[in-house]
Amino acid sequence: MEPVRLEIAPEVNLDYVRSDKFKTGTLSVQLITPINEKTASFGALLPSVLRRGTMSHPDMRSLSTALDLLYGSSIGCTVRKKGENQCIGFAASFIDEEFVPGGEKLLEPMCDLLGELLLDPVTRNGRFLNDYVESEKQNLIDAIRGIINDKSDYADLRLLQEMCRGERYGVDKFGSIARVEKITNQNFVPVVDDKDAFIGLITRKAIIRYCREKLFPED
Repeated sequence: MEPVRLEIAPEVNLDYVRSDKFKTGTLSVQLITPINEKTASFGALLPSVLRRGTMSHPDMRSLSTALDLLYGSSIGCTVRKKGENQCIGFAASFIDEEFVPGGEKLLEPMCDLLGELLLDPVTRNGRFLNDYVESEKQNLIDAIRGIINDKSDYADLRLLQEMCRGERYGVDKFGSIARVEKITNQNFVPVVDDKDAFIGLITRKAIIRYCREKLFPED
């Protein structure tokens, strides 16, 4: 079956592909943004931090239990680069409902769980948990070092960096170790509404700039 694309909101598309070749289903959520040297590391780190838990499943054990109850379903983080864009998000895998005992539905609870990871991540006092941020920072640094230690991958990376110096295309999907090391849980400020519902992320720099513009407008 040919892919079907539906625009469900401005700049939000739903792509649907039906196939009888597999006994599993895949559900993917991808956030696409122009890649930037200053923000690439933030983008690469974000899915891993979000994947650590939600307010109703605040740690990996609780989240794993929820996935086990969905017949061993899984959710993994994705970070890739397509052209001059950074694509980050999650990919979930679950067995086809045709093979589930009793005809239990899995698509809806998988959508709910992905929605929680994106919109209701575990936070404390309006910030991501510092232990989670530091742990995932180290994992990201190790991934970058893994590329550096692989001479073939590192040669490809350096070639792009030199050929496309100053261009988006030359920025690596993971950013750089130097940028990762500067990230703290205060750099990621989850924005919540009056009912403590998570509505997005903003950086400290953006908050400071906004306050400066409002308090000290230029004449």
